[in-house]
Amino acid sequence: MTGELITAIVLLFIVLPMAYAAWIGAPLVATPKRAVRLMIQAARLKPGEIAYDLGAGTGKFIFIGKKEFNLDIRGIELPPVVWLLGRINLRAHGISDPVLERGNFFKKDLRDVGVCFAFLTPKTLTKLKTKFERELKKGARVISYAFPVEEWKPKHVIKEKGIGAIYVYER
Repeated sequence: MTGELITAIVLLFIVLPMAYAAWIGAPLVATPKRAVRLMIQAARLKPGEIAYDLGAGTGKFIFIGKKEFNLDIRGIELPPVVWLLGRINLRAHGISDPVLERGNFFKKDLRDVGVCFAFLTPKTLTKLKTKFERELKKGARVISYAFPVEEWKPKHVIKEKGIGAIYVYER
């Protein structure tokens, strides 16, 4: 293969999808494991309740939620390469069921979701606010890492040294 062809393949299948996902949602930035655990605890998931990690990246919420808390946490990720890395990571942690979807979370139906986890930009959270208000049922929670949802009053905010703020909202 020529250098130009390799460059074109990398741009087409890796760089452009990741740039698009960052533009509509957030760049791929890992949430610290301590923050993930605190967010999962703050969600107070009830038996049978479904949680979604919007922009799931490598699936950290899914494997920590399933392995450490025995919860039904699923995720959705847009860029094919990141989604594939997430699937590989989940399989490496012994999770083989299809709990990480490839898709756009703006198009995901959230009516049956009890909790949405998000580490997204303020701009993206503002866009999602209307979707949350329209689709999430009464009592559903939105747990946002690092950024608040504009115009919403959090039920509480978790602040600990070494991690970003965690905003807990209830519909």
